[in-house]
Amino acid sequence: DGHAPRHELTGSSVLQELALRYVIPVRDIALEKLEFTGAAREEELGDTLSQRFELGSGLTQVGGSWQRSLFLRLSNETTTLPATADMPERRDTQFLIIPGISFATLPSYVLGDKLRPYSIFAELRGSPSTFGSDASFLQLRVQAERLINLGPRWSLRLRTELGSSWVDDPAKLPASQRFFAGGDRSVRGFALNSLSPKDDESNSIGGRNLLTGSVELERALPRNFGVAAFYDIGNAFDDFGDPLESAAGLGLRYHIAVASLGVDVAQPLSVSGSPRLHLYISTLF
Repeated sequence: DGHAPRHELTGSSVLQELALRYVIPVRDIALEKLEFTGAAREEELGDTLSQRFELGSGLTQVGGSWQRSLFLRLSNETTTLPATADMPERRDTQFLIIPGISFATLPSYVLGDKLRPYSIFAELRGSPSTFGSDASFLQLRVQAERLINLGPRWSLRLRTELGSSWVDDPAKLPASQRFFAGGDRSVRGFALNSLSPKDDESNSIGGRNLLTGSVELERALPRNFGVAAFYDIGNAFDDFGDPLESAAGLGLRYHIAVASLGVDVAQPLSVSGSPRLHLYISTLF
């Protein structure tokens, strides 16, 4: 009948998650499906801790090379903020009702088409207090990537991510709805989720806006290898006039059927610091 119950258990140094998923095909499961989810998550985001229970439902539809998803999530989240010299550790529990819509390009290998030179994801979601949520906000997130062929052995990869939250007070956002930057797929040269507004003790507590960008030049080598030079810039912040952090580095690539794997070494440029090692994983468009 096409119904597909699934469960996932995920563990890492920053995320522990138990998720359940039940998929119901509406017609052809490749073109339209209903999905019901439940999850328990504990996640370190910067110097904050998010502990949340979520229930959700969604309708995903495919048209051409695009995928649209309509979703509704119920979340009960406890945000723990670190202690400062003036305040002890703080915990705030909020109930959220979050409807939203997202659009994404489908990978070309899923469609059986020739490789597409770009990838786009956009999501709009909110949590209106009129529906019973403890926090009211509207949030937009856009991710885009472009691959430009410069010749037989050279290519240029451009990547950007933009996020913005409309909320009266950023402190009212639960940790999972705040933006953080830094890490393998963000601004390399900085630790995961280390870039964001800080409290009085320089703890990273997340912001309401996000802006990152990356430029990467790759030279292909024999046996599916490649070398890359890159420059990353960005930050998470409350006001768009805040400064951006930057880093540059070199990487080694190995290309397989539908992905590229590698390692990067990045040196911060905007602040003093030691080089950082990052893992590189990128799927084909």
